[in-house]
Amino acid sequence: MVHKLPLVEALTGTTISLTTLDGRTLNISIPDVISPGYEKLSPKEGMPISKVSGRGGNLRIKFDIKFPISSPQSRKQASRGCWEEQLAEREKKIILFLILLHSHEEVVVGVFIMLLINQTPGLS
Repeated sequence: MVHKLPLVEALTGTTISLTTLDGRTLNISIPDVISPGYEKLSPKEGMPISKVSGRGGNLRIKFDIKFPISSPQSRKQASRGCWEEQLAEREKKIILFLILLHSHEEVVVGVFIMLLINQTPGLS
């Protein structure tokens, strides 16, 4: 199955609604960034397995991301600034991690992983 969605939803996460072959509605939350080639699996919601009564295979959802044809210069600059800021923060964390790792390996690794998980969308 291919689901179409706009770029903003691909970047910020979304919840999609799908109707199954038996008429049920599935609401599937996708908090991750959806990049080209991303595929979401919904276990036991796919085509029925003929040899196992009442059981379905995995539903594979692929995405067709709709990119805008054009964008005003002001929006391009705002988007670029936002991405650069996020990348700069991530780079600072990595540098701090490497410095601390050099001096206190075991303790720092655990603390840094906890901080990264708590501050990275989709990992917590």
